[in-house]
Amino acid sequence: LEELTLPTTLTKIGTYAFYNAKVLDEIVIRSNLTNSYSSPFEGSGLQKIVFTDNVTSIPSYLFSKGCSSVTELDIPSSVTFIGAYAFQNAVSLKELTLKGNISISGTVSPFAGSGIEQLHFTEDVTEIASHLFDGGCTGLKELDIPEHITSVGSYAFRKATSLDMVTIRRDYSPAAGVVVGPFTGADIKEIVFAEGVTKVGRYFFADGVESLTKITIPSTLTTIDIGAFSGCSSLSAMDFPEQITYIGQRAFEKATSLKTVTIRSDLTVNTGVVVSPFYEADIETVIIADGVTEIPRYLFAEGVSNLTDIWMPVTLRSIGVNAFSGGENITVEIS
Repeated sequence: LEELTLPTTLTKIGTYAFYNAKVLDEIVIRSNLTNSYSSPFEGSGLQKIVFTDNVTSIPSYLFSKGCSSVTELDIPSSVTFIGAYAFQNAVSLKELTLKGNISISGTVSPFAGSGIEQLHFTEDVTEIASHLFDGGCTGLKELDIPEHITSVGSYAFRKATSLDMVTIRRDYSPAAGVVVGPFTGADIKEIVFAEGVTKVGRYFFADGVESLTKITIPSTLTTIDIGAFSGCSSLSAMDFPEQITYIGQRAFEKATSLKTVTIRSDLTVNTGVVVSPFYEADIETVIIADGVTEIPRYLFAEGVSNLTDIWMPVTLRSIGVNAFSGGENITVEIS
């Protein structure tokens, strides 16, 4: 079978309907379909899949096990729902443009097992749903989230293990109670915050930054929220610029390679909380810059068991309770 024309009146394609259609390389879907939780196109040789503008939903499993050769996928902005495993194992799909807001079925990505390396977003996209690309972008090397996207859900890019760089262009604040970021199980090496960003959201990069070695901080950034970079075990140094005034608890939890921390402004931490932003880190040197007047309580607690050197300015007037608890062999120099 080389050519297949589907009418706009079609509502269902049954299981294995076009099983092993290996010569069929292109298909156009012109209507909303339902199917029976198994792919009609399993084993096909499809290389291009196009949906027309009247299609609003794509059912689960539609091309599962039948799109391993697909290199071109055109999903119009009219599509608002894509079911689980709809494009499972599309390992040849290297580039995808998202043209609208997509909701999915439960917690299963339509693109699970895919090999997406480049993602683009049109201005119609304002949110990236939880789990949307979960396990489906292991080849993604760079991700630039444009400013018009206002929400990025939990697990949206889980297991994006090839991410060299992520660029963030606006503030993101997860809903209350959310402790899972979009990048869990990823392996981000560099994060760039564009000018205008004022806050790193709560747990936004948690458990997805084991290989993180570089963070670019703009002049506008003032807040690093709870657990923002938890798990960044490869980060070796942090120099917090003067405009940063708040660092939340566990922000750099388990930063076991973090040897030097420089503080350049008076900081506030979580009121009533006794967990350090550097909990279970492995800091050796703390530099408090000239002009700083206060070190808040518990700032370095339980993250300085190997701390040997603290540099304090003569401007310092207050050191909070347990600020350096856990340090046993500390030398303090005041200048």
